Amino acid sequence: MIERRTQSGDHPEEETATLLGQSDIVAISSTTLINHTLGKILELCPAQSTKMLLGPTTPLTTVLFDHGIDVISGSIVSDRDTALTHIRQGANFRELKRTGSIRLVTLIKDQGGHNFQ
Repeated sequence: MIERRTQSGDHPEEETATLLGQSDIVAISSTTLINHTLGKILELCPAQSTKMLLGPTTPLTTVLFDHGIDVISGSIVSDRDTALTHIRQGANFRELKRTGSIRLVTLIKDQGGHNFQ
């Protein structure tokens, strides 16, 4: 885990280039879209590495495959009314997931198109 604000077991941001350059698989938080660091992270990843963009707010668009992402993992609302009820009550994502109103979804890029799981 590479973090700007490190906790026990994390690697400091200054080690990003070295660590990513040695990685075969890179899991990238979708927060990088918000803080505008995704492009730089992808530049530091080896071309042959598998790059995953993940988190509950990950945009589930195959356009990301065209920009170097190999696996997209996020969530969709499967029961709108239940989700809205719990959101109005202040539920966090874990609580919302437990209601069954959210479904985790993974899209995987392959050579001949896109596989959806």
